[in-house]
Amino acid sequence: MHPLSLVYKGINRLGRVDITRVLKLDTRKMKAVDICSEARCHWVDEAELTALLEDSDFKITRQFVEDFRTLGFRGVAASIDGKLVGLLFLMSGSISGRHNSGGTHFNGIGLNLPEAVEYLFKVIVKPDFRGQRVNGSMLMFAVQQLHEKGVDAIVTTTDWTNIPFLSSVERLGFKRCGYASEFVFFGQHFYQLPMRLSVTTKTSDERAVQFVRESSTPSVA
Repeated sequence: MHPLSLVYKGINRLGRVDITRVLKLDTRKMKAVDICSEARCHWVDEAELTALLEDSDFKITRQFVEDFRTLGFRGVAASIDGKLVGLLFLMSGSISGRHNSGGTHFNGIGLNLPEAVEYLFKVIVKPDFRGQRVNGSMLMFAVQQLHEKGVDAIVTTTDWTNIPFLSSVERLGFKRCGYASEFVFFGQHFYQLPMRLSVTTKTSDERAVQFVRESSTPSVA
């Protein structure tokens, strides 16, 4: 067993722990990789998302549909032989911690994104289609489309033990750049945040992504 796994298990005996890796991608440096050739990707609209409320694999809630409409999420869907098999969501601007949280026990960690930067915060692939690089197909579609719309960088976070997701995004060119973690001991919340996360725009301007400690009542969309 990896030494970090032992530490992780030990800490969880004392309290609640949400450790996430932070990664970023310069959209101009995305790598060309093998993807699921059968997958066909498109942008999701509110009506299509609403139709998925009864699909237990995607776990879409009415609150999420409302946030999609009011907060301006971008969604990508992947279909194989006409069947929807995957979803991916991004957002920009100021992001609430409830969209970057390890569950109901956590406040979550918010983000403030500069212009031309998007946050990838949810990727779902139906169980029967996992391991077929469907998420890679959706990511490549999103990155190519967003780069054409002027997005210079994409930031994402994921549980540090989520090896399949880490492998898939790193194949595309995402780089690890620290941790964003929340620890809950005896009702008190403690955070480990990246010291500084900079992105460079096509005009060579350097801008910072800010991670924000949330203090509101824990909630998850």
